[in-house]
Amino acid sequence: MKKVMILVFALLVPVATASAVPTIDVGTIEVEEGQAGQTVTISVTGGDAVYGVNFYVGIDTIVLDSAPTVQTGIFAGNNNGDVSAAFMGGVGMVTTTTQTGTVAANGILAEFTVSTVGVPQGLYALTLAPVAIGVPTDFAGVAANITDGFIKVTPEPASALLLGLGGLFLRRRRA
Repeated sequence: MKKVMILVFALLVPVATASAVPTIDVGTIEVEEGQAGQTVTISVTGGDAVYGVNFYVGIDTIVLDSAPTVQTGIFAGNNNGDVSAAFMGGVGMVTTTTQTGTVAANGILAEFTVSTVGVPQGLYALTLAPVAIGVPTDFAGVAANITDGFIKVTPEPASALLLGLGGLFLRRRRA
């Protein structure tokens, strides 16, 4: 009986201590047409304990206004600063490590700003493994499950309102 209980306990321990792989699902992020300085937030789930991040982002056609930062979110208060933060056009990167211990990979991972000035409405690819950099985002060597997404450029509210009013005017005129 003791042997059976020890065997069952030994089989359950790895399950109880297994950690969840960090998961980043970018989804579709909406921004307004013709605007600069719009903040994009990327989150992570899974809760795995991580020591740092190598965050890379690439966006088709849309320009980054700033280098990505990891000073907010899961690394806030426990990081060595935004190391190697850089951006050019639609590609950006930032790396950091924790000052002490680990952080749980669950919450806001990184933020950056984009400009859609001169960019038409539409859907634009956002990848966390840009070809220009050649490697995917990871957590200081710990791979993540990444699902890339899109940035959707929508009409600015004033334009949408004018289009709606114009449609109402035409509809009334025909009646």
